[in-house]
Amino acid sequence: MCTVNPKVDIIFRKLFGSEENKDILLSLVNAVVQWETPIQEIIIKNPYNFQDYIRSKASIVDIKGVDEKGRWYDIELQVGEQGFYGRRALFYLCKLFASQLESGDTYSKLMPTIGIHFLDFDYFPNEKRYRRRCVILD
Repeated sequence: MCTVNPKVDIIFRKLFGSEENKDILLSLVNAVVQWETPIQEIIIKNPYNFQDYIRSKASIVDIKGVDEKGRWYDIELQVGEQGFYGRRALFYLCKLFASQLESGDTYSKLMPTIGIHFLDFDYFPNEKRYRRRCVILD
């Protein structure tokens, strides 16, 4: 019997980030975010966040998508422990949020942006919760 490890980047992306498995991605997102009305459609987007300037930082997210209401998602799996993972997660989220606008667009076009991050290490070692919800509010 052949088994594959879903914690390997390429397997995770194939499992959840490909058109033929979009139903699995929908189930995953709905299970995590638990909107009052489950999302019915998600469009998988190019995971590359290109550089805006020569010296700016590019990034590649695991899975990027947008639902039928226009909400954007960054879905990540991180196996290796990283001390600054929170900053990386916020960087990815901000890049995704800012990339929604093109020249001449008004800020009212910006849609909610949700990061879903599965960590295979204890980022919060003294916490017993397996799920955290962080929100940027004014």
